[in-house]
Amino acid sequence: MENKEKNASQAQNAKKVARAELMQSCKALYIPLALFLSCVSFAAGAFLINEGEAFGWLFISITGFLSITAFIALFSFQNPFRAKGIITPSKPDDN
Repeated sequence: MENKEKNASQAQNAKKVARAELMQSCKALYIPLALFLSCVSFAAGAFLINEGEAFGWLFISITGFLSITAFIALFSFQNPFRAKGIITPSKPDDN
C-alpha cells in the first residue's frame, strides 16, 4: 500500500514539474512576442493619432495591455521546480 501511494505521489509531482516547464516555455515565447507586438501596435496608434483618427487610441490601449501582461509574465517567469534542481528526466535516444 505504501509503495502505491509513493508511486502515485511521484507521478503527481512529475506532472507538476512537466506543467511548470511547459508554462515557463510558453512565457519564454510570449514575452518577446508581446513586446514586439506592443512596438508595432504603438507605431500604428501613433500614426493614426497623428493623422487625426480616434481609432489610434485603441492601438495605444492594446500596447498598454500587451506590455503589462508581458511584464507580469516576466516577473513570474521563474520555474520553482527548476530552482530547486528538480527537472523532468530526459528520455533516452532511440539511436
